[in-house]
Amino acid sequence: MKNVLAILCLLALGQVTMNAQKTMRGTVEYTYTIKGDDSGMMAGMLPERMVVVYGDNAMLTYMEGGMMSSMMGKIIVNKGESYIIKEDQKTIYQMSEEDMKNAEEQQKEQTGNVNKIEGQTKDIKGYSCQLYEVEINQNGQMAKQKIWVTDKLKAPQIKGSGATAMNQGLMGSMNVPGFPMEVEVDIPQANMTMVLSVTEISMEKPDAAMFQKPKDYEVKPFSEMMSMMGGN
Repeated sequence: MKNVLAILCLLALGQVTMNAQKTMRGTVEYTYTIKGDDSGMMAGMLPERMVVVYGDNAMLTYMEGGMMSSMMGKIIVNKGESYIIKEDQKTIYQMSEEDMKNAEEQQKEQTGNVNKIEGQTKDIKGYSCQLYEVEINQNGQMAKQKIWVTDKLKAPQIKGSGATAMNQGLMGSMNVPGFPMEVEVDIPQANMTMVLSVTEISMEKPDAAMFQKPKDYEVKPFSEMMSMMGGN
């Protein structure tokens, strides 16, 4: 269970580093599909969707459905700050410089391979996508992914303290050259495979208020939230 939660957290924080054409200012919705012997056991825990909203030097990620949606909250990078808003607790979990440095150090420790699979393309929501196979090794554990990316979109370059670590995570750590339209992750510890597929894309620019901190919420350190989730 802990390994599955960690992978979901990384996917929520993650995006691929890109060199492409049209910069996203809008909303992308990914739908989760779970396959494997243990998928039924996880059905109530795992979310149904992950939504990523791109603004000007800001990004909001949240999940819908399942227990994970309330556990994760709204993950926001905005103008150099990174924080998680838990509306049910009326709390903001602020990521410190030390949190960001720790995340960046963990990414530096990752090794692996990215292989472009020639001749493997498919259309997802009107975008032609290329298949890459990725292997990531961190702390002796190997994670395998299949990522379908398009070179017709790119996410905005979000500048400021901690933005790189919040923006990359599992999907971005190996610098796959494209925007992620579908990501398939093997989870051998849980004997299942998790697939995130884009089901909706809107290019409507979001309201800047979506990325702001609620003024009446209590602010706590991010480390406190991770401790409650069983992290280090």
